[in-house]
Amino acid sequence: MSTENCHRNESGLKIVLRANAAFSMLSGLFMVLGASTLARWMGLAGTKDLTSIGISLLLFAPFLLWLTSKPRVNRVLAWMVVAGDISWVAMSFRGLAANPGVLTEVGRGLVTGAALAVAFFAAGQMLFLLKSRAKPKFMED
Repeated sequence: MSTENCHRNESGLKIVLRANAAFSMLSGLFMVLGASTLARWMGLAGTKDLTSIGISLLLFAPFLLWLTSKPRVNRVLAWMVVAGDISWVAMSFRGLAANPGVLTEVGRGLVTGAALAVAFFAAGQMLFLLKSRAKPKFMED
């Protein structure tokens, strides 16, 4: 793989991780600062779960930014982010399927929309991680 392609893949990975960080930060802020309104829109009885998830996202976002601050993204940590994102998506859809009448239509839409955004981040991160893998010598052109 050429140096230019390696740089492009590294840059692409950093862009997707930073977009993930921005989405996490905005979602976290909304969940913490707007917990009452969001709970009402979603049909939730309380704000504790939203606030807890929001705080977790507010802690996750700086980690993602730190991960992109190095010249090269740590691949093990980046794959852990992908695994976490896939888990988030799976648990979101599992929660919707297991509790069909709990959330309002708006609540289901918000959970689904967030899960799809996170799935997009996971896919992008995986794409750039897989593209940036060094080929063994015998496979080089």
